[in-house]
Amino acid sequence: MISYSKIRTIAAEKKLMDIVIEKDYVLDWILWGISENDYLKYNLVFKGGTALHKMYFSDWRFSEDLDFTCIKPINVDKLREALILICKDVNNKSGMKIELKSIEASGDTKEDWSYEIKVEYLGPRQQSGGNLPTIILHITYYEPILYEPVKRTILKSYEDIPGDFFILTYPLEEIFAEKLRTVLYQRCYPKDVYDLWRLTKEVGD
Repeated sequence: MISYSKIRTIAAEKKLMDIVIEKDYVLDWILWGISENDYLKYNLVFKGGTALHKMYFSDWRFSEDLDFTCIKPINVDKLREALILICKDVNNKSGMKIELKSIEASGDTKEDWSYEIKVEYLGPRQQSGGNLPTIILHITYYEPILYEPVKRTILKSYEDIPGDFFILTYPLEEIFAEKLRTVLYQRCYPKDVYDLWRLTKEVGD
């Protein structure tokens, strides 16, 4: 685990709050844990704004959640076992403390179900008192994947993160299509509009 002073230094350089940098750091460790898990690493496909920041563009906006589409349906008991193991592996490797807090399922049929997962962590800031910060993972199954997922190596930005691990990830064209669908038919948040605008420049026609 990197030191709190290192977190503060990076936060100052990027003009962000230290809690944002700490969460970004923990995201890297969770992604590493997923890459080491045989049940999830070939079934979860990384997507969304965090995928853009972690896998494609280091200067993309910081994002707090991890969003995935799964290729095959996931059994909730096996998912829980996998996440508990991931937390254990991250704790042993990093020296942090992360813990699975909850898994909530939604959807009326097997074609539209999704999971929202909350993971609590005690990171370099060593927060004392109050509720510990959490990271949310979203896993959906109903979303069609039009392009072949690609193996992407994380853009390493923290010195103690194990290098050269891959995560199955949406290609840029797929992320663009998903963002466009979101803005047109689901919601129109500023972050989605920004992502779509910048992707038009990055992906082109």
